[in-house]
Amino acid sequence: MSSENKGYLYILDDDASFRDSLRHAFVSLGYQVWVFGSAQELLQFSNICWPAVLITDVRMPGKSGVELQQDLIEANLGIPLIFMSGESTVQEAILGMRQGAIDFLEKPFAVEALLVSVERALELQRVNLAKTYRESVRTERLKRLAPREREACQLMTQGYANPRIAIEMGLSLDTVKQYKKNVYTKLGIGDLAALIAFMQD
Repeated sequence: MSSENKGYLYILDDDASFRDSLRHAFVSLGYQVWVFGSAQELLQFSNICWPAVLITDVRMPGKSGVELQQDLIEANLGIPLIFMSGESTVQEAILGMRQGAIDFLEKPFAVEALLVSVERALELQRVNLAKTYRESVRTERLKRLAPREREACQLMTQGYANPRIAIEMGLSLDTVKQYKKNVYTKLGIGDLAALIAFMQD
């Protein structure tokens, strides 16, 4: 078994032997894996780790995989989802993909095919988490700016020179220079190019 944790997988299928075989296969590849026999079991589970991927059957007793997907969307959980089924309808497949599923695999399938989808889903999750983190950092840093400094910051990123900023804001050149200095210091940014990238990222 690999000692590297490659990600967190949540496998949902009402066939115990099938979900256990998937769990064994992915644990041997270095993934942390949890298995569930119903959508309700998963919804009651509160210890989801990230980056995560949910692999779920479509047709199950009680709540279906597509209905579960809708619940997760409403809860803003944001976990990438891979459907698998041997008897789903075309309409179910289309709805699942329209709602953002990463893939829809028909049983029986090779574990290698599922692995490709899992790796793609995890990479998407990592990208989304990194984007969320950057947005959080940007929001927190921008809170450091006073309202007029924030206004100056916006004009700076539009390429306005000091005299133009002074006119737009009705300030003296010295005050504009101080605001610009404050912007760079409070945001922890060294130059205009970096500031533009920070604001547009």
